[in-house]
Amino acid sequence: MKILFVSHWSGSGGAEKALLEIIRQARDRLGISCACVVNGKGSLYRNLREIGVPCYVVPYRWWCGEDVPGVTRFGRTLLNFALTVAVAAIVLRTRSTLVYSNTYTIFVGAVAASVTRRPHVWHVHEVFGRRTFDLGERLSTMTIDKLSTMVITPSDSVSRYYSSFVDPKKIARIYNSPVLTQPEGSTCHPCPIAGRLIVLGTVNRQKGQDEAIRALGELVTRGFDVHLRIVGNIEQDDFRQELDALIDALGLRDRVQFTGLISNPVPEIQSAKIMLVCSRDEAFGRATVEAMLLARPVVASSSGANTELIQHEHNGLLYTPGDHRALADRVEELLVDESRALQIAERARSYAAEHFSSERFSCEWLRTIETATQSPLGSGAPHKAR
Repeated sequence: MKILFVSHWSGSGGAEKALLEIIRQARDRLGISCACVVNGKGSLYRNLREIGVPCYVVPYRWWCGEDVPGVTRFGRTLLNFALTVAVAAIVLRTRSTLVYSNTYTIFVGAVAASVTRRPHVWHVHEVFGRRTFDLGERLSTMTIDKLSTMVITPSDSVSRYYSSFVDPKKIARIYNSPVLTQPEGSTCHPCPIAGRLIVLGTVNRQKGQDEAIRALGELVTRGFDVHLRIVGNIEQDDFRQELDALIDALGLRDRVQFTGLISNPVPEIQSAKIMLVCSRDEAFGRATVEAMLLARPVVASSSGANTELIQHEHNGLLYTPGDHRALADRVEELLVDESRALQIAERARSYAAEHFSSERFSCEWLRTIETATQSPLGSGAPHKAR
């Protein structure tokens, strides 16, 4: 089997990390031949080249984004359809048997698969509709349904959403399996830094960093010596300005630090006392699972996939989204009861190790790919041992 992956970005966000992990498992564990199309020579491109995966650069654009003038959307659509020819040519050149689009923000892979009469898997990583689509929402949802052989989602909550416009028989929920790597020369933090809270993820309104800052302010007024590290790239400059204004208004300038994008979050998570997940509607929660695997307690909003990953008061704590005081209450519970925090963290580690393993992911993912191609791999494939 040969799979041509099409990535929506060549950088190193959560979706790209997941894609890199999928390609590694597909090639090294399952013996599948892999190639990838990217739209630039970013970190994903370099990482793939380093491990010997053929990479092709085609400068396609997203078919969605911020609300822009109609002429811009029209021009972007024409460009994408033109570049679909280049992607289709790569499908034929690599003799790929399946095309795999990573995230819903691109459609060139889906169209190229249709043109070359290949099965197509669309791996969506977030809820549809958060952006304005060039073709309009109705036509775009029809495209996802009609041009997909299978649609992979990262959580049950996302599956339920897509089942409203995608044939449910096509949908396969597969939890991601984050792979953690200890950076060379770094030291482990069995004892996290006292009072350190962390929020990990792209800095935008959906991730809710403002809620974490307000909770920090509430904890400081209650007499706790706490600090917050916000780890992630800045996606919305105006939101960053709002956060700076909020920090100054609450007098927290010396208690909040923005680290920017960090390629390997392991040392940051290990140094934290508590992980905060304030997303308004989390599609999966990679940062949550990473913290659980590293035995750090998580306090998360009770929305989206958070309620699938966290069993309240067992392997983490949940709070009502939008209520920063409730968030502060949950953090306070863990700060004042160290033994409880350690118990929750250890249960989280055990739960994550069992439910988000590479073995489990490989088995479920391969089953979905075989369904898409409507024929199993050869009898000599290593997956036959499962």
